[in-house]
Amino acid sequence: MARHPSLKRTGARLHWGLADPQDPEGWSPGIRLLEQWTYPDSPDLPRLSPTERLLLRTMGALSPTRNAHRILHYQL
Repeated sequence: MARHPSLKRTGARLHWGLADPQDPEGWSPGIRLLEQWTYPDSPDLPRLSPTERLLLRTMGALSPTRNAHRILHYQL
């Protein structure tokens, strides 16, 4: 499987993704989505450099990239 250029150097591999973060709730009665956030919403944003903050805020303003990298927190 070809990897996205931004991942080649990290060695990371993507195995799957979710269009709807609530889908796993239907897999088992104990799975519940507790919260979700994106990098532009991160409480750690002030710790980043001005360039990184600008990049993340720009990504957050564009709908195609807004949810591209979500953090999903589930109760299992």
